[in-house]
Amino acid sequence: MHPTASGKEAFENENDRPVTHRTKRKIIRKVRARERENTVLHREVATRGNHRSSANRDTDLRADHSRQVLEMQQRHMTEIQTKEAEHKKEVSRLIRLVEKLCAWFPLVNDSRSSSRG
Repeated sequence: MHPTASGKEAFENENDRPVTHRTKRKIIRKVRARERENTVLHREVATRGNHRSSANRDTDLRADHSRQVLEMQQRHMTEIQTKEAEHKKEVSRLIRLVEKLCAWFPLVNDSRSSSRG
């Protein structure tokens, strides 16, 4: 034990040396410096967290846009297939109608073949 130290309060640091007024000030300065550093680090983490969440929002928006474009393309393809099916049906109906017309009126068939050749 240090000759000038008295009791348990004299040994508050890890080195078993008595804590002097100067040592306490040093410790307080170090603690305050660490608190300032922690504050700065907390701000950095918060800032990076905001950037990250905005990046996630951008990614989500891109994903939503891609999904919407894909849905629109699928809808378009379905509509095209529906129109093509309707068109085939109409052409088939018209061909049958022309065939019936030619069967009932042979002169139409003769004029049809003369206009082609």
